[in-house]
Amino acid sequence: MERTSVADMVDNNGEWRWAAFQSYLPFNVLLWVAAKKCPIESDTRDMVGWYLREDLNFSVKSAYPTRIKDYSGSKEPVWGLIHKYRGLSKIKYFLWLVGKGRIMNNAERVRRHFSSVSNCTCCMASIEDIDHVLRSCPLAFTIWVDVIKREKLNEFMTMDIKSWLMYNLGDPGYFVHAVEHWDIMFGAIVWNIWLNRNVIAFETPVDDCRSVMDKNLHLKEATCVALAMRSSVQVVHQGIRVRPKR
Repeated sequence: MERTSVADMVDNNGEWRWAAFQSYLPFNVLLWVAAKKCPIESDTRDMVGWYLREDLNFSVKSAYPTRIKDYSGSKEPVWGLIHKYRGLSKIKYFLWLVGKGRIMNNAERVRRHFSSVSNCTCCMASIEDIDHVLRSCPLAFTIWVDVIKREKLNEFMTMDIKSWLMYNLGDPGYFVHAVEHWDIMFGAIVWNIWLNRNVIAFETPVDDCRSVMDKNLHLKEATCVALAMRSSVQVVHQGIRVRPKR
């Protein structure tokens, strides 16, 4: 049976020679074979073709659904909350990277074979992953402990990253008392924690000597002012009427 071809398993009448192979195959495979048409010498020659089109010709349009059919991430509410984030676009994109687990921490660098060292450059912890950079590292923890409800701090620190993003962006009162503009403040804190980590990791000189928390407050206030100005511009724009030419 080692050098037997599929054609050898078909008799002169164009039927499968079941007795020759049914004892070698499991039942589910036999059912699959039974549903297939036997190869016949008078048929056209076998050829390679794209199975998703009747004409067997490949197209990008027909291949695209195969790339997205198993993707369920867009159905998760966290992505909608990140999309509606009211802060800076670069922070929105960074939150998306956090949710995807794609920020370039040392653990990720090791996974991609960019480095062989996965420890934290700030506190020398053995693994610097997303959870460590944004929550567990002392540089981050000292910030969160000042703003998160004491009774919710343990849950805040141990929740999985996607749920962590979802609660902070969509249900601000769950973790903090000062719920006004918390989504903006949360994004600012996460962003500045990451920037502060990079300053230390790459020994980058900075001119801004303010604390991370002061930077967060400044970024929040500036964002809120920009949002208020945009709202006022929209109101004025809606009140403008253009007179058509006569």
